[in-house]
Formats: sequence, C-alpha cells, structure tokens
Amino acid sequence: MTRLSLGNYALIAAGVVAVVTAAPAAHALGGGEEVQYVTTTSVQLPGILKMFGHKPADSTTTTTISATRTRHDDGNGMSTIVQCDLRRIVSINDNTKTYTAVDFDDMMKSMSNAMAQAQAKAGNTSTTVNGTGTTTITFDEKPDDQTQTIAGMTAHHAVDTITMSMQGTGDCPSGSQTMTMDVWYAPSPVKMSCPTKLAAPQSMGNRSPCMQNMMIQANNMRSSQARIPLKTTMNFAMGPMSMGTTSTVTSVKTMPYDPSYFDVPAGYTKVDAMATPSHR
Repeated sequence: MTRLSLGNYALIAAGVVAVVTAAPAAHALGGGEEVQYVTTTSVQLPGILKMFGHKPADSTTTTTISATRTRHDDGNGMSTIVQCDLRRIVSINDNTKTYTAVDFDDMMKSMSNAMAQAQAKAGNTSTTVNGTGTTTITFDEKPDDQTQTIAGMTAHHAVDTITMSMQGTGDCPSGSQTMTMDVWYAPSPVKMSCPTKLAAPQSMGNRSPCMQNMMIQANNMRSSQARIPLKTTMNFAMGPMSMGTTSTVTSVKTMPYDPSYFDVPAGYTKVDAMATPSHR
C-alpha cells in the first residue's frame, strides 16, 4: 500500500467527513425516547514516540441520540449538539458558559473551503507543473457474517475502505492510496434522517493543476441502516511509522426524551463561531 502524505490525509479526512455528513445520521430511537452510549478511545503510538515519553491517556465520550437531535460530550466540558429540526450545529463550553451556533449551509461552505486549503497545501510546489489531474475519494463498506457481544448488544462486523485515486497527465501523478477501518456495530430500530450536501470547492483547479477536479462518492450501507458503532479500529501510516486508534462502547441505555438536554443551557452567552472556545 502506498504511504499517505499529511496533505493526502487531510484530503481523505475531509472526504470521509463529507460522506458521513451527506448520509442520514446513523441512529435514533422513536417513541419519545433517546439512546445514550459511552465510548472509550485509546491511541496506539509508534514505539519511537513512546521512548520519548509520549503516552496518550484514554478518552471517554458520551453520545446521546433522539429523533431530531444528537449530542456529543467530550468529557472535558465541551458538547456538540446537532439540531436537525433547526438545521444548525451548537457547540457548548460548560467551562466558560458560552456557546456557538452554525447553520448547516455555512458549515458546508466552511468544510468546502477547508478541503480547498488542504488540497492547495498538498499540491503546493515551487516549480511549474505541466499537466492536469483528477482526484476521487471513495468510501466503500463490506459487511460480513461475523458477530460478537459488545456492551450487551450483538455487534455485526464490516470493513470500511477509504481510497483516494489520482489520474494525471504530464507532471501530475496517477495512482491510489487506501486506508481501512474495522467496524463493529449494532442496528438501531429507527433512523434519524438529517441530510446535508457538500458543495465542491471551485478554486481547486486554479491552485493545483493536478487536482482540477475532485469527486467524493460512497458505496456503503450507512445511508440505509440505523446503527450504533460499538467498536472501531483505524490505522494510519506515516512514512516509516504508523499509529492507530480503537474506540469501544462500554455502555448503552435508553431514556425518556429530555428536550432541554439537546439545547443551550439557560444563562450561557453566545460567542463568535470563528473563535475556538477553550476548555478552561
């Protein structure tokens, strides 16, 4: 497998976000209920980084899903609420008692700009480039018949493959680079549909002739299945080193729907969404 550059990782990450965001949200329970699950994530660092004292601690997050809204708590006082009924994303900082609110359309524009900047950086060169090129990011999921019990639920298995294919002429390269994710998930009885559309950046061709066109496509089960991701393992190659992450759900429960839990707490101050709230 071809090693991925940091610039290409940025492009693949943007593509994955686009695919997942463009599909309906993955899971929700109806009947006035909400489902909540707790996830623990660990990072596997290369041995050379461990030698220099880099020992990342496990992180624990909580995700809560209702029929029209979701909430994600990072365990450090930061929460993100997706309000599909209002078509906006709210970020809450419990440490500073502040929040931001971003409309779906504005978020998609920001994501498109971020993709354009990442692509321009990846294709930056001090010499003249003669040629043209097209980049396609694909997301493919292949389920199988494996099962296991995770957090008291029967988990089904699938392998997700993210591929960036490049077709170029002249100085522009051709080839492909791939990243895989091992996923265990449990179906949920009702799905919440919250589709958004990512607009393609218009300035890519002017900044990088090797990436005049960029396409994102998906061939997967996620658009039709409502599910809870019970365990996900992802590996990254960084030149001669590699690192990975493993996220495992430790508990799942259902509760009566509480609308206040999916809204801004009383007394919090709205701040500019361009300013990144601090944890302290």
